[in-house]
Amino acid sequence: MKHAMGDCKSVDESILYRNYLEFTPEVVSNEMNESNTFDNGQNCSSSTERSSKYSASDSGPSTDVSMEVNDCSNNSLQIKTFNPQLGCCSIRFNPNMYKGCKWSPDVLGNRVLTCNGINGLQVYHCFLNKVNFPSSQFSKDVIEVQKIGKIYDYDWYPVISSFDYYVIVASSLGPLHIYNLTTRKCIASYQMFNVKDEMVHANCVACFPDGSRILGATTDYIFLFDVNQPGRTYERIQSRKYFRKGILSAITVNPGRYSMFAVGSYNNRIGIYDENNLLCLLHGHKKGITHLKFSPSGTLLYSGCRGSGEMICWDLRNPGTALYKLERVVKTQQRIYFDISADSRFVYSGSTDGDVYIWDTTLPPCDSVLPPAFKFKAHDDCVNGISLHPTMPFLVTASGQYHDTDLSEVLSHYDSEDDATMNQIQFLPDPFSLKLWHIDY
Repeated sequence: MKHAMGDCKSVDESILYRNYLEFTPEVVSNEMNESNTFDNGQNCSSSTERSSKYSASDSGPSTDVSMEVNDCSNNSLQIKTFNPQLGCCSIRFNPNMYKGCKWSPDVLGNRVLTCNGINGLQVYHCFLNKVNFPSSQFSKDVIEVQKIGKIYDYDWYPVISSFDYYVIVASSLGPLHIYNLTTRKCIASYQMFNVKDEMVHANCVACFPDGSRILGATTDYIFLFDVNQPGRTYERIQSRKYFRKGILSAITVNPGRYSMFAVGSYNNRIGIYDENNLLCLLHGHKKGITHLKFSPSGTLLYSGCRGSGEMICWDLRNPGTALYKLERVVKTQQRIYFDISADSRFVYSGSTDGDVYIWDTTLPPCDSVLPPAFKFKAHDDCVNGISLHPTMPFLVTASGQYHDTDLSEVLSHYDSEDDATMNQIQFLPDPFSLKLWHIDY
C-alpha cells in the first residue's frame, strides 16, 4: 500500500542527509492486525443500544449505566459499578480537578496515583475483591504530596518494595524528582540544562520498565538519565531540528524493547527512537500529540491528540503504516488518557462528554476507522484519566476540566451571597470524581 511519502527506501542525499525516514500516511490500512484475523465482509455499520442496571451496595443508591454496543462484536463485555454516598469508597470526590489516574505497577496493584489539581499528588489505597465486587473500595486514607510546583506529567517508578512506593514527577520547579510516597520526601533530583547552561523543565516523563533509566523531554531536547546517578549526569539528545521547535508533549517506552521509545510533539509529529537514534518520523495527526502508548507486545503504537477525537494505531513492523483510526470525543486541549488491556485486545479511552469508549481490536475496521464496540456513561464531566489494573479486572477513571462558571446563575439559587459557599460558586455539582469499576468479560 502506498502512502503520501511514497515507498520506503534507503536513506540518501535526497532526504537531506538525514538518517531517519518520514512517513505521512494518507490512507489507513486495514490489512493487518497485531495477532488476529477477521472477516472483511462483516457488516460494521449497524449498532444497537442496550442498557443495563446494577444495584449498588446496601449503603448507597443504585446507578444506571447505559451502554451502546456495536453489532460487530460477538462477545459481551459488562461494565459494573456502584455509587455509594459521598464518603464511601467506590467513588471519591475532590474540590480540585483530577488530571489522570494510574494504577501502581506491582502485582497487587492496590494503589491509584492521581494529580490533584495543579500542584499536588494523591495516592488512594484500594481494597479489591474480584469475587465479591461490592466489597471493593477506596481507602479513606489518602497520601498527599503538595507544593511540588505545577505538575506537567507524572508516573510510577516501577521498582516498588513492600513498604515504599515511588513516583517520578515533571514539574515547573525544573528538575525531575523522585518522591517516596511513604515518607512524602524527595529522594532524588535529575537536573536538565540546555546548550546555554540554563536549567529547563520537562514537559513529559517516562521510566524504563526495569527502573534503570529515566526519560525527560523538553521543548528542544530529550534527556536520558541513569537512575543511580542523580544530579546533572545525563545524555542529551537533540530533537529541535526534527520537531521544528515543537514542544515535546508525550513520551513512552516500548515494553518489548527497552532501547526503543516514542516521542510526540505539539507540531503533530511522532518520533521513534532506538538506542538514542531517530529511526523515523510519523505524520498523521492534525493536532498536537498529547498521549502515546505501546501495545504490551511492543509492535503497535497508539497516539492521541488534543482538540480532536482522532486516535491512530501505528504498525511498527512496517514503519509508516497506520492500521486504523479510532474516534472519540475530545473538544478541549487537555490530555485525555487511554489504556490497553494486557492481551492487547481492548483499547479504553476517556472523552470530554463523560463517556468511556472501548474498542475491540479483533473486529474489522470500517473505511479505515475502527468503530467502538462499547460505550458507557462514566462521569458527568470530562473523563481525562483511565487506567486498567495490571492483573485484575478493575478499571479506574478520573474526571474534571476547567469551567467558566456564571456566578449570577449560581447565586440565583440562593437567597443571599452568604448562603453560597466558595466551593458551590467555583465548581459545578459533582464535576471532579474518581471511580472504581469492575470489568466482567
